[in-house]
Amino acid sequence: MKLNSKVIVSDVNGNVITHSIKGFSTGIQLREDLRDYILSCNVLRENFLTSDSASFSAISDTKKLQLHIFSFVLAVLLMVDEGAAVDSPEDIEALLKEMKVFAELIIDASEEE
Repeated sequence: MKLNSKVIVSDVNGNVITHSIKGFSTGIQLREDLRDYILSCNVLRENFLTSDSASFSAISDTKKLQLHIFSFVLAVLLMVDEGAAVDSPEDIEALLKEMKVFAELIIDASEEE
């Protein structure tokens, strides 16, 4: 599936696992402001929402940012600029379902050790 949104998949510490952005390296850390955003949302997820997974969004006049945290280990950032083609809700939902399964596999693998 090809999405128009910029997608970054990282752990909750901001270490990039994969992405869909040209010129952006894998295996690096996100910028400090994005790492801080993920950390803050993860603390809210844990302490206020008391759930394993949660979604957060931020919207300005020109940009939209969605953060999905799965199984308290995986962060998926979706970034859309104003004027960019909008992804279908079905495509976004399919990606998020796959990332949820991936996060669950990470948890299962760590519990087996």
